[in-house]
Amino acid sequence: MRRIKAAMGVAAVLTAAMAGLGATAAPAQASGATCEDRGLTYLCQYGEAAHTLGDGTTQVFAVGTDHAVWTSWDNSASVWTSWRSMGGYAQSPINDSYSFGDNDLYHFAIVVLGANGHGEYRERGDDGVWTPWQPACFLNDNFGGCA
Repeated sequence: MRRIKAAMGVAAVLTAAMAGLGATAAPAQASGATCEDRGLTYLCQYGEAAHTLGDGTTQVFAVGTDHAVWTSWDNSASVWTSWRSMGGYAQSPINDSYSFGDNDLYHFAIVVLGANGHGEYRERGDDGVWTPWQPACFLNDNFGGCA
């Protein structure tokens, strides 16, 4: 029963996140324009997304010129890590959603439109471990179903 409730919570959060993908305002830069942030060249049109963890650490996400999702965060000494690829293929802004109904700021997901135009997400567990990219099939009624 707990897994069913958790899955329903994930579905509700990711549905809200996917709804925000189409409505997110893109920066004024032209499509294909690139921006720089601490050594990462990323696609300006998708901007950056940031999530603050329970300990005050900020994790930032951007879509690189390779369309992979990249991340960096400030550590306990307020020093930013180097950018690390999270893989995937994003063709939308990154939506980070942190409410799984458990009010846990360490447990959240990032959601993007993938290469095939369908929603995909990665979920961060309390332990900091990320799941692989997964199709968000239960969200894709608005995006043409699952591939």
